[in-house]
Amino acid sequence: MLLEVAVVFSLVVLASSLAYFTCVEHPRFLGDGKAKGLSLWCACLSMLTALVEFTRLFTTGGIIPMLCGLMWMATAAIWMWIHHSENGSDVDGGAR
Repeated sequence: MLLEVAVVFSLVVLASSLAYFTCVEHPRFLGDGKAKGLSLWCACLSMLTALVEFTRLFTTGGIIPMLCGLMWMATAAIWMWIHHSENGSDVDGGAR
């Protein structure tokens, strides 16, 4: 059951990622304001997927759920960085 939930979350994150990059590359397609919401959505779903993977780790054991959970935590961190960098400030704090 947990494997199916992780697969569904993974597919939703993938579809949301494609929608995000479509918003960034073609802003007229989905609108200008949707990219920031989609990046936060992808970060939250990545965290939920990591939670499901770590739950799989504690219920079934094995190295694969642990590695998948760590990968999804890294993905969530990347999405949070993308979400934070969209507000107009650069990584070093300067204005764009």
